[in-house]
Amino acid sequence: MAPARVRLRAHRRSILALLAEFKKAVEARAVDAFWISRTKHRLRLKPEKIAQTLLAIFAKGALGRQGLVLREFASGIGFVDVGIAFASVLHLIELKILKGQLTGANQLAAYMRTEGRNEGWLVLIDTRSRPEGCVDAGYNRNIIRSYQNRLS
Repeated sequence: MAPARVRLRAHRRSILALLAEFKKAVEARAVDAFWISRTKHRLRLKPEKIAQTLLAIFAKGALGRQGLVLREFASGIGFVDVGIAFASVLHLIELKILKGQLTGANQLAAYMRTEGRNEGWLVLIDTRSRPEGCVDAGYNRNIIRSYQNRLS
């Protein structure tokens, strides 16, 4: 059984626990997947697609047959990056590569309205050389959780 799956079973299964395990896995083993050169601060082409792939593979491995993982599914006029369904709840996840200012909160809020969800997850892959602290954003009455991965 995958180590992440064991840890998720040991704790109450939640999207927060899954994202915490994803953060640990990316920081421990997948940082270089995003970079051509970390010292020159040069990202690979389409780093957001890399993040989507890593999260989808990780989530499927962690959840096994207990959940469903969707990538880039239509929602209104856009596409949600990743959807993870388990315990009869669909979790909307938007991934962004944080290079400067925070982006994605309004986009996620639109998907949340379209899908009738009052909670969504904004997963930030932080590539800034000088981070400006933890990001947590609220939008209207919906909750947007900013979950930040540190990569530089």
